[in-house]
Amino acid sequence: MEQIGVFRRRIFLHHHLGPHLGLLVCAHKSVITWRYAEPQSHNSAVDKAGYCVLCGFCGLIRFMAFNDDLKLLKDLGPATIAEYERRAGISVQMLLDAIVRDRVRHPPNSASHMAHTKECNDPTLVATGELALMEETKAFKMLVIIAEFRDGPPESRFSLRHAYNTAGIHRQTLIGWRGDHKMFDGIMDSIQEEMVDTMRAEAYRRSVVGHDEPLTHQGVKTGETVKKFSDSLLQFTLMGYDAKFRSKDVNMNVSGQLDSNINIEGLRDRLAQRLNSRSKAE
Repeated sequence: MEQIGVFRRRIFLHHHLGPHLGLLVCAHKSVITWRYAEPQSHNSAVDKAGYCVLCGFCGLIRFMAFNDDLKLLKDLGPATIAEYERRAGISVQMLLDAIVRDRVRHPPNSASHMAHTKECNDPTLVATGELALMEETKAFKMLVIIAEFRDGPPESRFSLRHAYNTAGIHRQTLIGWRGDHKMFDGIMDSIQEEMVDTMRAEAYRRSVVGHDEPLTHQGVKTGETVKKFSDSLLQFTLMGYDAKFRSKDVNMNVSGQLDSNINIEGLRDRLAQRLNSRSKAE
């Protein structure tokens, strides 16, 4: 009897509290209703349409809900938007235009030609009401994600978690947006490629150019430095650029150090020449 009472209370929360908590799709995939009701069978088309077998239409937040911070672009202030656009390298209007074009992904439904509903799939309509609020909020949050991912604080640059947390969305929301909007997904891929380029440059600096390490005496810095190189990083960098280093020219023992018969300076010079020739070719 006690278990039945708990289940009834959960269903009560699901039906009566749910519509006041957010906008999006099926409650049975919502983090809020997880464990509150037994999952019911429903197909993907029904799920995308926002239909819930248990209660018809569910207003509970799935992962794609905004935390009560829906705002039109005009309410955000031009200075705020301009700063994020500078850091992101793209305008919020371009993101919004792409979101509007992507309305066509919605299957035909009774609200397809209603400019105020989120089920609208007609890109030619000027959004009003709920649809305008949702699309403009999404465009701005995409802008924030791009800016923070590409140009975040030094300790958080290229941190995806920092980017979506700053935008105030869940990781699953970000995954959904990348699946729904090819332009946004392409920009995120481009930033990830930029991240790899940055890592390659740092690997080159530490293995080929070297870095200055302060000298200490009895725990006190002497003011002098010595040039340090990372030989193991040099090996991995070479292995990434040239397949022959992955097979026979370079071997690694269990301690992670290069074999003593390897000419480190010669490898370093060869890597520098290879990278210089590649940059000239590009």
